Amino acid sequence: MSTAWVFSCAAIFAAPAAFFLAGTPVFNSSDLAVVLWLGVIATGIAYLLFSKGIRFVSSATGVALALAEPIAAVVLAMVVIGERPGTIPLTGMVIVFIGLCLIVRAELKAAKGAKKI
Repeated sequence: MSTAWVFSCAAIFAAPAAFFLAGTPVFNSSDLAVVLWLGVIATGIAYLLFSKGIRFVSSATGVALALAEPIAAVVLAMVVIGERPGTIPLTGMVIVFIGLCLIVRAELKAAKGAKKI
């Protein structure tokens, strides 16, 4: 299943809930510009490049990259908008980061072993 299909289905199911909860949206030109920027550039192109690039790495590296995404999002939220996550999110980030380090370590060890053969 492609990423575009997943995002399209999510939008189809989320739109009625958004209309129910927030009412009919009123857009002006700057709102549409932000929606297009976030939807097409920031999300669409980023996922397109990620989906194309993930084909050229091992499955363990792909998982590591996918798991690094929420960590990067939280760090960016802290740096850019000054968000301060609580203890539970920070603990989760540390656990995921330790897992990522273990994956990278195993990948490096496997790469060194493969070169010796």
